[in-house]
Amino acid sequence: MTSVDDERGGDRAAKSPSLKSLGYYLLVVALLGWTASNLLDARLSDVQVYTVAFFALPLVFLFLASSQQWLMLAASLLLSAASIRVSRLRYLPIVVVIASWLAMHLLNFVTHLPIWLIDLFRASWISLLVLALLALFFRRWREFSVTILVLLNTLLVFLATCLRPEPIVLPNRWLQNTAFRIYATHLVRSVPLDEFLSRCKLVDYVEEDGTKHQVGECRQGLRATPDFSPIVIYDPSGQFVWPPVQRTLAWRLAVFHLPIGRYYVHDDVASHLVGNFYWLLDRGSTGDAGK
Repeated sequence: MTSVDDERGGDRAAKSPSLKSLGYYLLVVALLGWTASNLLDARLSDVQVYTVAFFALPLVFLFLASSQQWLMLAASLLLSAASIRVSRLRYLPIVVVIASWLAMHLLNFVTHLPIWLIDLFRASWISLLVLALLALFFRRWREFSVTILVLLNTLLVFLATCLRPEPIVLPNRWLQNTAFRIYATHLVRSVPLDEFLSRCKLVDYVEEDGTKHQVGECRQGLRATPDFSPIVIYDPSGQFVWPPVQRTLAWRLAVFHLPIGRYYVHDDVASHLVGNFYWLLDRGSTGDAGK
């Protein structure tokens, strides 16, 4: 009986390292895929940022210290110390960095929560950088490879949020746009049409053939910052997504009466949302819409 138990224990011991290695390789493959997608989507300016980033990091830390954000620095050092002290927590900063990075993007056009998430992200990013340097010093190559991949993929967000304290349009536009489309679609569908339109600035106009139409701009209940403001557009004619040269004169004159209509009357910048609603991201408005 004892020999059978010993054999089973040996089998479990043999399988455990292989499962851990498999999990590690899957994680590295996922991170490499994330890196490849970021590089394929990178602009020239992004490549230049990556080139000078590590030279700029000491300046970023000096900026954080001079702006009295010592609480964030202290939290990051405590998180690093806890991760070093307790071996089971050594990958905690990786989880926090990735989770906060994802949540920041998904919620950036929807709610004020990213303001708090940015501080959490920066603190965990600094702690992860400390752990990466320690892993390199002690030649823990497996741990170093994972941490450096996470750091590289989130570097642009870290630099952007350090240099601009207020919320900004984050690098991954797809995640931000997708989350806003889901949120705005829910807002439109959750109430009767007349009730939703009562919150909008509407303009009536008549086409040359005598048909009456409306076009409107809806901001109430939507997030707005000094850097951006998502706007929902009501346009049953659908001309917001037409090529500018095909839009009618009556439509253009009506759009000019909207709060910022003069900025997009000649541009094809809107995307279809749901039904007769479209949306666009205004990069020049200020204030808050009350969300």
